[in-house]
Amino acid sequence: MSEIFDETRTRQEGEIRQRHLRIGLMGPVGAGKTALSQVLGESWGVTPIEEDFGLNPHLEDFYEFPEDNSFKSQSWFLVRKIKQLESLTTDYTEIIDPALEMDYLYAKVQHDIGWMTDTGWQTYRMLYDTHTHASQVREPDIFVVINAPVDILTQRIRKRGREFELWMLDKKPEYLERLQFAVSSWTWEASDYTEVIPVNSGEIDYVTIDHHRKMVVSYIEDMMIKIRKNRIIKA
Repeated sequence: MSEIFDETRTRQEGEIRQRHLRIGLMGPVGAGKTALSQVLGESWGVTPIEEDFGLNPHLEDFYEFPEDNSFKSQSWFLVRKIKQLESLTTDYTEIIDPALEMDYLYAKVQHDIGWMTDTGWQTYRMLYDTHTHASQVREPDIFVVINAPVDILTQRIRKRGREFELWMLDKKPEYLERLQFAVSSWTWEASDYTEVIPVNSGEIDYVTIDHHRKMVVSYIEDMMIKIRKNRIIKA
């Protein structure tokens, strides 16, 4: 029986890899987006398209003086992400970590808590609309939204020890709380107009437990198959 299951799973993984789906990952800081993108990438034999946040020249200044650097930092991420997505030429399934829509959420939350001015937010939204329409960047076929309770996100951020993130936790704890809530709200609203697969990384440890890694991959693949069947039925 296990041999039949393994054969079916291998065939299913191969089909997903060859189908040229674009999967966008959403989630707050510390949710486990990059870890899950790597797990899925290894399982499907594809390389995730990751964001090199370390190249952002405004990021550390943002965490120290967010009111002065929010617009600069988020605009940099936006333009770089657009260029990154425009350059994609792969014919296989793509895993975008994080999705462009997550960049928008970061900026929105920063405006909501007063770090980005009203003028900055209006300009950011104009840049977002202009760049996405002009570039005709393909939107994700499916969003995988990774989230967890704030206390678990906090533990993970402290454990990995990035100095600027630790500063944020200590000085601006409301940022993580608002971000976690914004992702939860987006998940609920987006489900009405796009395909969303939620993953509660607070209940499954796909970073260190092999069984959990297999379980989360199986869950996502099964959901993707259900989505495909529903599309066929509706068509």
